[in-house]
Amino acid sequence: MIGTCLQLRSSSISNPHYWFIVLGPYKGHYFCANATDAKEKSDRSCVLLAGCHPQITKESVIHYRLSKLFPAAKLEAEVRAETNFRVYSSCSPEVVKQILDGALVSDLLPNDILKWLQEATGSGG
Repeated sequence: MIGTCLQLRSSSISNPHYWFIVLGPYKGHYFCANATDAKEKSDRSCVLLAGCHPQITKESVIHYRLSKLFPAAKLEAEVRAETNFRVYSSCSPEVVKQILDGALVSDLLPNDILKWLQEATGSGG
């Protein structure tokens, strides 16, 4: 599951963003990060260049403020069934590492997720 690219299925969102499963399961959760178009004032802790994944067609950034810890069993079931998400090919291990490294330095990552990541990776803090 690590590296899997997802897009929320929703009729109310005209252009839903892509999510990447970055780490887990750990303590019953997966860490998932949201990619969005790069803008002038974007957090640049993780910049994804066009072509680093087939769904990334222009410079994008990870919007760490919107990162989530998804319950593992529920996410695994939804990915298998593709009920709430469209499932795309996985990104490379290098892109997963880039997203994870950015999470550990971003000032925008919620503190509870940072603590979870530090425990999961043994990076302390």
